[in-house]
Amino acid sequence: GGLGIIEELVQVETLAQFGAIFLLFALGVEFSSEKLLPVRFVALVGGLGTTGILGMVGVGAALLLGATVQQGVLIGSFVSMSSTAIVVKCLLESHQMETGHGKVMLGILLLQDCLVGLVLAIMPALAGTDSGASLRAVGRAAASEMLKLGGFLFGAWLLTSLAVPRLLPALNRLSTSSAELYQLAVIAECLLVALASEHLGLSIEVGAFVAGLMLSNNAHSHHILTTIEPVRNLFAALFLSCIGVVMQPHFLWMHFELLLLSTMMVLFAKVLVTAGVVRLCGARGRTALLVGVGLGQIGEFSFLLLSHAKRLRLLPKRMYLLLLGTTALSLLLTPLQWRLALYLTSTPASAAEDAPGKRTAALAELLDTAVVPPPPPETTPTKRE
Repeated sequence: GGLGIIEELVQVETLAQFGAIFLLFALGVEFSSEKLLPVRFVALVGGLGTTGILGMVGVGAALLLGATVQQGVLIGSFVSMSSTAIVVKCLLESHQMETGHGKVMLGILLLQDCLVGLVLAIMPALAGTDSGASLRAVGRAAASEMLKLGGFLFGAWLLTSLAVPRLLPALNRLSTSSAELYQLAVIAECLLVALASEHLGLSIEVGAFVAGLMLSNNAHSHHILTTIEPVRNLFAALFLSCIGVVMQPHFLWMHFELLLLSTMMVLFAKVLVTAGVVRLCGARGRTALLVGVGLGQIGEFSFLLLSHAKRLRLLPKRMYLLLLGTTALSLLLTPLQWRLALYLTSTPASAAEDAPGKRTAALAELLDTAVVPPPPPETTPTKRE
């Protein structure tokens, strides 16, 4: 940092992780599968297509710049991720979470969060010196990661079916006597499931989202959200502050042109690829553009990826600092570019559809179809006596 107090990324990584953990936990509590059903095809196919294409673009660009194959795979994975915490914050503040583009963005982000654990699992294999052995190790690590994710989700489903229905009424009775104990119990559930996820080698953020899912879709969800909101807001603010803390002003000043160029290239590539893939999946032009602009940054998980890469000596220091600065700058620009995109694409019709509380059919807003109003009820003439 500028004052020289922060010397290692790991010093702020914990605060950043807590911010992402509680944001994703609250998102999991609010989550409803019915919200994403109308956009499941676009979110799944668009998410996989966008992540795959951006990963290949990152690998190709890294190889052209003289990086190794292992570094190219890491940079490709790094560039393909977007920021769940920042995008969710922007959607909530602009009241766009219930819109078609908001649901598509949420679906793609959740898919990317699940892939973070896969990237972390293959990073030790990428550090190998033998390319053939590294590729085989990557395949084994990917297969193991998918098995662990399936087992973790199955275990969470069992606990949700057997333990949560008995736990929530007990917690509700506890809240009548001590609100602080209730808050601690909710936080403990979140952290225990998240730590269990990390212990299995999965992403701790995926564990936090699953912990929220375990407490969602029941009569106590609103009370849980009200309880966790102050903690979520506190750590979300700390997370956003960590973006500025990890910046190195001297490096940014000395390499300002290179940093600005790399940020613009990432922004342009992500907006173009994401909007193009979402449009090919059948979304409207405005929806595709807003999804592309909204996801046009490098995610907060990149701090975690860079920290692991530095410990494994996968990246030289100069590349490490450049990627770190590009990530921080892209995150700082996200709220501005999101508001600008909403302003430029706003129309009277879209403003009416995006207004909070007005939920037109999500699929009709997303696809090029029209909403047909229901016919007026038939009235029978009354007989005069």
